[in-house]
Formats: sequence, structure tokens, C-alpha cells
Amino acid sequence: MRSFSEDQPAYGAVAANKITSSNARASVRFDFPEMFGGAETVPYFSLVADHGRSSSTATGKSDFTSGRFGLGLSDTSGPGTLTLDMDYGKVRSDVHDFGIRMRYLISF
Repeated sequence: MRSFSEDQPAYGAVAANKITSSNARASVRFDFPEMFGGAETVPYFSLVADHGRSSSTATGKSDFTSGRFGLGLSDTSGPGTLTLDMDYGKVRSDVHDFGIRMRYLISF
């Protein structure tokens, strides 16, 4: 869960603005290591339930509950793990998003 509140003062011709936002997320990820015979490359998919609520004196209110779906591959090679994935969901009641991410994680 993530939440914040911000009071922005007036600046020139721009009016003061108060913003509040809270988001909660619950997720589950399913890995399938047996698909490649126990190899270091593991496909997975994720399911996420997102809920968000925000209000702003400048832009109004937004309230949504939505699913987010993801697909990816994780490969352990060398000293780290390479992850490639993409997901689709909502970030506001009126905004859908599609993301692609690549990450290389080295643990030491």
C-alpha cells in the first residue's frame, strides 16, 4: 500500500492545489520451471488486483479497482538474473498503461 498527501501553494497565476492519493495492490506470480526441463530460463505470469483513489482540487477525483496482467521470462546466468516482462493494467480510472521492463539483478 502507498499513500501521500501534498499541499501545493499558489504560484503566480496558478491556484493552490491539494492532492491526496492512496493505492493498494495484491499480486500473485506463477513460475513454470518445468517448461524448459529444469533449465535456468523460467517463464511466468502474474495477476494483480489494483485499487486506487486520488483527489486533487485541480483535476478532480479518480477511483478505480482493476486487474493487471503480466508475462515474462527469468534467466539465471553468470552472477545474476535477467528478467524481461510486460504488463497491462490501469494507473487511474481513465488511464490504461502497458509496460515493458528489463532488469538484471546481481546478488552479493
